[in-house]
Amino acid sequence: MNFWLLKYRIKKMLMPTRITSAEYSRFLRFNGIDVGEGTHFFYPCSNTIDIQRPWMLKIGAFCKITEGVTILTHDYSRSVLRMKYGEILGEAQMTTIGNNVFIGVKTIILMGANIGDNVIIGAGSV
Repeated sequence: MNFWLLKYRIKKMLMPTRITSAEYSRFLRFNGIDVGEGTHFFYPCSNTIDIQRPWMLKIGAFCKITEGVTILTHDYSRSVLRMKYGEILGEAQMTTIGNNVFIGVKTIILMGANIGDNVIIGAGSV
């Protein structure tokens, strides 16, 4: 295992509030997510970023992502339709966040969202 990754996992387990934005960005990049330069995560241990399909998430440069933000590339709620009608396609979509975007506290970005450049998303938005 990569020494840096081992150190990150231990820190996340023992001192999650001490993880820096740079460490979190590096972790996301290590997992295959495209995170632009200068993007800053405020209190990264409180964020939930979907790493199941890393090729389906792009976060632009110089974004500010605040506390408690959730970013998804999949949605399993369609399983209800699958139970009723059989196979349903499209349970995952590309999620894109442009450059210079501010994402407010406890915002949820659902799969398939395409957020342009220079956007402000208010706290608690979906």
